[in-house]
Amino acid sequence: MSLSLVTGYKGKGHITSADDACRNAAFLGEAKYVTQNGQQFKASINTNNNIIIYDGDAFNQGRHIHIPSGETEEVEISTLSKGLNRIDLIVIRYTKETVTGYEECELVVIEGKATSGTATQPSYTSGIIFAGALIDDMPLYRVNLVNGSISSVEPMFNVIMPMSEMQSQLTQLSSSLLSWKYIDFVKGNKAITIPDSAKEINVAVLFNNDKDIISFVFARESILSGRFFRQGYYANQDAYGSASIECVTDSSIHLYAMYRNGVDITANTSISVRYR
Repeated sequence: MSLSLVTGYKGKGHITSADDACRNAAFLGEAKYVTQNGQQFKASINTNNNIIIYDGDAFNQGRHIHIPSGETEEVEISTLSKGLNRIDLIVIRYTKETVTGYEECELVVIEGKATSGTATQPSYTSGIIFAGALIDDMPLYRVNLVNGSISSVEPMFNVIMPMSEMQSQLTQLSSSLLSWKYIDFVKGNKAITIPDSAKEINVAVLFNNDKDIISFVFARESILSGRFFRQGYYANQDAYGSASIECVTDSSIHLYAMYRNGVDITANTSISVRYR
């Protein structure tokens, strides 16, 4: 029987680590993240051969990895002679034992190749745990050793925000997008009236209706100042041009001119106007 009720009482232990990992991955995705809990696996150089990793939580393909609050782990960096450079990686290595199925993780240092020139980053194992991989590395830090000493420790992980913060930001974004009201979409230099209630105005200038966008955003009171000018590469990056918006009255604007690679294309240009 393939279908099963995971979160259901059965009178005996039946929930596996794979079940828990599937649930985590369903919410967080199958990638590798450090969470905002604790000190987020902060690294500190203790000596030239020792780095301390502080508490935090991580998820690797749904597998939850944890260093308790207030506790640390230490990793050893091999001695490097002066005059030589090297790049080491600190990874969280997941392993699964083939016979027993036991799973474990540990901090591992993958040592790079010493050189008197420019050091190169060593490779690490990237396995798909859901497909049965027995080893997978989650890179935490790149340790740069220059002239025999640790010069820097660079994070290689992404920090995922809590769902509550995601929801808050999505709400703010949705509110911002919904607050824009479209006025009109006109071709050439026809005037568009701006409502008195508009506090912020966005004008998108488009060549042939759907490409070569140049955008303006300005405050309502700026309409009284006359003309706005903007230049730069268009959205498709293959042309350079400029556009100018002119305030016809204290409550209306129009496209004054638009140039593409030095050619006046005002007649073939449209503007889309919105406000909030």
